[in-house]
Amino acid sequence: HNLTTLAQGVTQARTALSQAQLNREAIAGQLRTLEGALATTMGLPASTTFDVGQLPVDLPTRQVTDTVEALIGRAVSDRPDLAAARATADRARVRIQEVRAAGLPAVGVTSSVGQSWSSGGAHSTPYTAGISLRWPVFTGYRNQYDIRQAQFDAEAAAEGVRSLEQQVNLQVWTSYFALQTSTQRFSTVRDLLASAQQSAD
Repeated sequence: HNLTTLAQGVTQARTALSQAQLNREAIAGQLRTLEGALATTMGLPASTTFDVGQLPVDLPTRQVTDTVEALIGRAVSDRPDLAAARATADRARVRIQEVRAAGLPAVGVTSSVGQSWSSGGAHSTPYTAGISLRWPVFTGYRNQYDIRQAQFDAEAAAEGVRSLEQQVNLQVWTSYFALQTSTQRFSTVRDLLASAQQSAD
């Protein structure tokens, strides 16, 4: 009877060991996947690895938040898609001024100098100068509509930048804490594996 109980205990220990090893491998894979997701979110190569260290039982919230904020700041400043969105928004703001200027009167200055010779060796140098004033004729308020459209485009571009920044913030935040959770799970499973190994031994 004691041998049967011992055999069952050994079988249970081996099963627990196998389960702990399986969990460890699964979490290790998740950890690598989350590191790749975090790196990609920050605009880095997916193969970038992070040294997250050991997590304490009680997480120092301020320290973790500071780290996340640093990662978010880096992602916001380094992401090429955000830089492109900001450039589009800047061009849209400049376009408003261009459209406004097209509807305003314009003043121009012209001048010319020439020389002429006539038979008998007479020589003259005529000078001319002129000022021109150009103003748009009534276009059925087209200019006002063009200005409003340019303003709308600039607002939409600015909103696109803000929305993309929020997406980047959320991606980094989610990836970072998923990585922290996986690291903690990995540590826990490693402890379970060591315990199961001792039981099996």
